[in-house]
Amino acid sequence: METIGEGPVAVVYADGDSALKTFPEPLSRQTRASLDRELATLRTLDGARPILVPDGVEELSDGRPALRMERCAQSLAQLVEHNGPLSAEDTITIGLTLSAALATAHDAGIVHGGVHPANLLFRETGELLIADFGVVLRAAFPRDVLPGLAFTAPETVLDGTVDESADLYGLGAVLQFALTGEPPFRFIPGEQSGERVIKVLHSPPAPVEDEQLGALIGRLLAKQPEERPDNAAAVTEELSWLRAPDLPRTPVKMIKPVAVKRRAPEDRQHKLGLILGIAAALALLAAAPILLLSLRSAEPPAGAPGGAAVPLAPLVPTPAKPLELTLAEPEDLGDTVRLTWTSPEVLDFVVVVAPAGQRNNSIYVERKRTFDVTVSPGLQYCFAVQGTNGPQTIETPPKPIRGATCTP
Repeated sequence: METIGEGPVAVVYADGDSALKTFPEPLSRQTRASLDRELATLRTLDGARPILVPDGVEELSDGRPALRMERCAQSLAQLVEHNGPLSAEDTITIGLTLSAALATAHDAGIVHGGVHPANLLFRETGELLIADFGVVLRAAFPRDVLPGLAFTAPETVLDGTVDESADLYGLGAVLQFALTGEPPFRFIPGEQSGERVIKVLHSPPAPVEDEQLGALIGRLLAKQPEERPDNAAAVTEELSWLRAPDLPRTPVKMIKPVAVKRRAPEDRQHKLGLILGIAAALALLAAAPILLLSLRSAEPPAGAPGGAAVPLAPLVPTPAKPLELTLAEPEDLGDTVRLTWTSPEVLDFVVVVAPAGQRNNSIYVERKRTFDVTVSPGLQYCFAVQGTNGPQTIETPPKPIRGATCTP
């Protein structure tokens, strides 16, 4: 079969008039049952024609799962790449279709989880469909956030939260892409992944010339979820109002907007397993300069006990009420070193390991307060721990073993 699409996890093949989206590993019985329930709920949304629901789940000869669905002509990403930005009218039409589909799905308890131009597909007739709804397969096959980073909500980058508000952020990013031909954040070739993450977390999106549509996009792209519109139905209403009366009304395949009540965070958040670890690690490493620990192989300076100096990057200033983090003396167990640290705050942590004559290693350890590092017997090391709560970052002074000297 011809390959017609490839993402961070899945590969899509053309099979006649169908598209077959394949995944790398067999599904567990529990995951398959959850997926069947999710698809069954999507099929009940009779009025939500813009939602592309797979025909079913198939199993390939090697046991891998595949979703069979309608094959479409092209995606919004391909359309903009080939033809350039869309007009404000066409952008609003796309926004109306997408927001209405999100409103219906959210009301049924399903979030999209990855609103992106590649998931907005056009039939040969030009009708827009929204594909890839749901979180079951995203949780079963965690993916690196970097490929879609420019369209990913800050809270998803920080801790893997995927909910209605994160979908609204994706909607805003898609509207900006359609209208300008660029995502909200323009990444520079060669830019480090940490620099890109920090843009999403802290930098304002690129400005939009269309004042009224730009104002809506700006609210959708707010860093804090509570500063975004209340729900997708409210976005549909505002987009309808933005349609200029003197422009021709393009028919939009959409359902009647349904008021969606914002659920409490504990009810509406979906956490995507390993995405949390990958994304939070990226955010943490981007939030402050990494501890550039290194052990020089040259002789230590006069008076230095046993090892060479370990330079550290300077601390990044923190806001008022600074975080607290203390690293205890490392416990050398021969082939492992036990690190223990304390903090009165709930933080995510990275352990920085600096072996003599080798590159540093930064290990994301989630919210653990102790961690065993595998080491080479006899080799000198320095260790430090970084912690973050998102807006603030703190790092401990380095701690040596085996006579290493660690200096800022």
